[in-house]
Amino acid sequence: MTDEFGREPSSVAGKGNGGSGDAVLERFPLGSSVTTEELRIHPHPVLHRLRSREPVSWIPELQRWLVTDWSLALEILRDWQRFTVDDARFTTGQVVGPSMLSSDGAEHGRHRRPFDPYFKLGAVTERATTTTTWLARQLVDDIESRGGGELRTELAAPLAVVTIAGYLGLDRLEPDWNRLIHQVLGWYQHIVAAVEALTAGESASLRASEAMDQMAAVVDLVLGTGDDDQDITTMLIEVAESATLSRAELVSNVAVILFGAIETSEAMTANALWHLLTHPEAVEVGLNSGNRGRFISRAVEESLRLEPAAALVDRYTTQDLTIGGIELVAGEAVAVSLAGANRDPAVFEEPDRFHPGRPGLERHLAFVRGPHACLGLHLARLQTRHAVEQVLDRWHRMRFVPNRSAGPSGLVFRKVGAVTVSVGGAGVER
Repeated sequence: MTDEFGREPSSVAGKGNGGSGDAVLERFPLGSSVTTEELRIHPHPVLHRLRSREPVSWIPELQRWLVTDWSLALEILRDWQRFTVDDARFTTGQVVGPSMLSSDGAEHGRHRRPFDPYFKLGAVTERATTTTTWLARQLVDDIESRGGGELRTELAAPLAVVTIAGYLGLDRLEPDWNRLIHQVLGWYQHIVAAVEALTAGESASLRASEAMDQMAAVVDLVLGTGDDDQDITTMLIEVAESATLSRAELVSNVAVILFGAIETSEAMTANALWHLLTHPEAVEVGLNSGNRGRFISRAVEESLRLEPAAALVDRYTTQDLTIGGIELVAGEAVAVSLAGANRDPAVFEEPDRFHPGRPGLERHLAFVRGPHACLGLHLARLQTRHAVEQVLDRWHRMRFVPNRSAGPSGLVFRKVGAVTVSVGGAGVER
């Protein structure tokens, strides 16, 4: 088996890790037996074993080094000069093109800087609080009026889509929620599927390319809405007028923002609701704590720690280096397991337990650290807190339906399959 450069596993293992493929597998026996299916369905036992014995391990099925230790993960995420995203193998870059997500240094700043002001905490609070509060209430009211529903697809996803579509100005072209959600989710799902496929060593579907073409056409239409009405201004129009990005770069960055905003927010909201509904005792403690807002915020952060929406992030070595005692050569592919780092027992006591009151919760890496820290983290947190608040308002009328629900899964992006509830009964089904 060779990697993308045609190298055999012996050279992929770096200097000093054995002179043959067999020696590499002997050096990393746990990693050599790890499958992508395990990492997709039941990753945490595998990640615990790797962290305790092979915190930097070669995973043949991924053709990457996998890092599961919190301190090593943090070191890699912060050091873009040694561990870069600027590589032709970077999967998201292959799907959407050059963007803030696939560049580093000055080029990264050029791509990201025009969007930064719109995603700062003050701007998000001012622009999105009223809309997301109203929208979350409306969506949960609709679920309650039907006697229940599935919270990921009927609350988390539409909340994420409508919020970011409004931020970008896409709602000006399609004011009908249902059609807007269907169109945007279609683009997003094809992009996610393509990234997952490339990470697993498969081919990306042509539908991802079609989705990008459709998105580009819509961006052009949004930019055109500013021509006839000077009162219409959106983030996209203002960024385009700054003239720092080409049209293709603008489209690629819009794809990244849509991709990140929907994936981060939908998964974050759905996973938080899953953790709350499957831990009713923690909710009762929180509701009786006298500080409901603080409980909601900490429950959201604890859910992020347990199941980060992005489980793996890729980096590539720019030079020969040593990490965790393993010598790597320039050009190695390294996958940082945020899911593994966030359950490192050296940082988080009882790491597999849902415990919103735990000390040191702010140390989780779900939003990444360093230059590629999530642009939309404030918006994602805002949406999830409002969704959780609306569900907790109906807590004692809501029943969890476990036989119509499914827990988190995913290789690169992890979110629950379904969170189904009935509304109107007493208590929560255990």
